Amino acid sequence: MDDGRKHQIVLYINGNKIFVYGEGLPAMLQMDIPTDAVRDFDVISLEKFASAVGIFLVANNIEGGVVTVVFSQEATFEKEFTDETQLKEGLSAFLDRVPFEEIAYRIYHINKKIKVLAVNKEYCSVLKKILNTERFFLHAFVPLTLLQETIPELRSRLDLRMILEKIDLAKQYNLFFNEETTNVASSNSDKSGEKKRLFMLLGIFVILLIGLILVISLRN
Repeated sequence: MDDGRKHQIVLYINGNKIFVYGEGLPAMLQMDIPTDAVRDFDVISLEKFASAVGIFLVANNIEGGVVTVVFSQEATFEKEFTDETQLKEGLSAFLDRVPFEEIAYRIYHINKKIKVLAVNKEYCSVLKKILNTERFFLHAFVPLTLLQETIPELRSRLDLRMILEKIDLAKQYNLFFNEETTNVASSNSDKSGEKKRLFMLLGIFVILLIGLILVISLRN
């Protein structure tokens, strides 16, 4: 798909409110996602989420475009590290605190800082699927906190027009940059499986130990 032939659109996601601004739109629009569709960035109902987005697009006559999603600080989990050693030692513990079964995260080196940003991977996947169905091309997921590092004006006020004007800069901070740097992880679900296997092995060991004790007792 040729990005240059499509309208550029910015979606700013803050809780269950999605603010929309793009080429061809006279002003910023607001879309409200019901809490029985999405709650705390967990997708409760794909159908209701898709329905809310579809109704909004039809009502506002928005047909197709290249979308850049900007996540508010409420939607992301962030940790700053002083150096690579601290990153290596603390990354796993930080990701363990992110309360989603599947997470997507990226390590950023910016302004002499090391920052790790994480989001709910399922939410991103579902939103992308919904927008693709509506003939939109979702190009990037970008944390607002990273844009505030390079566009100081955004620290005092949200300006989707400014983000749209600097869209190429914004896309550099895409959470899904590539498989090597994005580090898409299913850490919590993987750890849950590891714990189950550990308990199974422990149970087998206990049974064998009891059997061994019984054999020794009978022989005596």
